[in-house]
Amino acid sequence: MKVCCFRVFVKEVLWDCIFIVKHIQNYDFFTTVYDVPFRVSAELQSLQFPSNEIDPLLMNGNCLEQVIKIMEQSAYFRKLLVRKMNTITSVDNNNITISVQDINLVEPKKYRLPYTWCNIYEKTDLEYRELENIMAWLSTLGGAFSSLGDQTEHCAIVAGKISIQQLKIALRIGDPITVARCKLYLAISLMQRGQFNTAKSIVKEQYFFVRSQTVIDERLIKMCYGIWCKLRYEKNKYYSIKSKIKKTA
Repeated sequence: MKVCCFRVFVKEVLWDCIFIVKHIQNYDFFTTVYDVPFRVSAELQSLQFPSNEIDPLLMNGNCLEQVIKIMEQSAYFRKLLVRKMNTITSVDNNNITISVQDINLVEPKKYRLPYTWCNIYEKTDLEYRELENIMAWLSTLGGAFSSLGDQTEHCAIVAGKISIQQLKIALRIGDPITVARCKLYLAISLMQRGQFNTAKSIVKEQYFFVRSQTVIDERLIKMCYGIWCKLRYEKNKYYSIKSKIKKTA
C-alpha cells in the first residue's frame, strides 16, 4: 500500500492534508486524515510537522481548488500523481509507504469569484425583497377589507381573495409560519361568509401545526385563540338570528 500526502501550509502553519491511497488497483482520495483507513492514519500522525527535504510547491487558492476538483473526479490523475511522487518519506512494519509533498498556499494576484452564483443570489434576494414588499401591501389592504367584512359580504369575499394571493407568495418565499398566518386570514374570511366548519378546520390545523414546531410562535398561538373566540361568537350569533327568523316566519 502506498500513501501520497499533500500537506497544505498557510504562513508556515499546517492548514490541511490531502491524501491519495493506493491499495491494489484502487487510488482512493481523502481530504482528511480521519477518513483514511485506521492502520494508515496511525502512521500519518508523524506527518504533523514539516520535515520534508523536497522544496514545497507554491500554489494559490484558485489553483488548489481546481487541483482538488480534478483529484476527486479523475482516478487517472490520481494514478499519475502517485507515480510522480517516488520519494519515500517512511515505511512502517505493514509495508505502508508514505510520500509527502508540501504545498505553501500563497495569495493570488486576482481572486476568482463565482459570478454565476453571485448572479443567482442577487436575483433571488431581489425577488425575496419584492415579495416581502408585496406581502406588506396585501396585509394592509386585506386588513381593511377584513374589518369591513363583518358588515358587507362583498368585502369578506375580497379579503379572502387577498388572503389566497398572500398564501401563494408565502409558499413562494418558503416560510411555513407566514403560510400558517395567511391560512388564518383566509379562515376569517370564510367565517364572515358563514362557512364555519371550514374555518374551524383551518384554525385547528394551524394551531396544532404551530404547537408542533421546535420554536413556538406565541403571537400565532394567540392569533389562533382570538380567531377561535371570534368564530364561536359569530357562529352563535348566526344561528341565533336564524332561529329568530324561523320563529317570526
